[in-house]
Amino acid sequence: MIDSTSKVASLPSLVPRLRELDAAFVEIDDDVLLDAPTVLTLIGEGRFFTGFDEIWLFAEDPPVGKPTSIRLTSDQRIAGPSEVLKEWMQRVACTAGLGDGDGLNFATFDPTLANLWA
Repeated sequence: MIDSTSKVASLPSLVPRLRELDAAFVEIDDDVLLDAPTVLTLIGEGRFFTGFDEIWLFAEDPPVGKPTSIRLTSDQRIAGPSEVLKEWMQRVACTAGLGDGDGLNFATFDPTLANLWA
């Protein structure tokens, strides 16, 4: 999710900008997979990641995108992880997810990360 937009592969400003940057990216369903340096470049430009964003961290390319029912941005109150979230994270070997806005929500199975972000 970028700036409250969930189908980021369809954002008219994102994929063309990635092509201008000659950045490596992969469209996975409605999502876009980027490396960390590209994300930092986009953040530095100030045109993307201005609020209500999600970033998901993976060691390997996930085979499928995030289910539309999963949302981590902080405008969503999260009492605890849903089964859909747990199953998807395990299926795609997701290390962690961060969702911002008016605060920070996160999801991870890594206790060290959880302690750092809590």
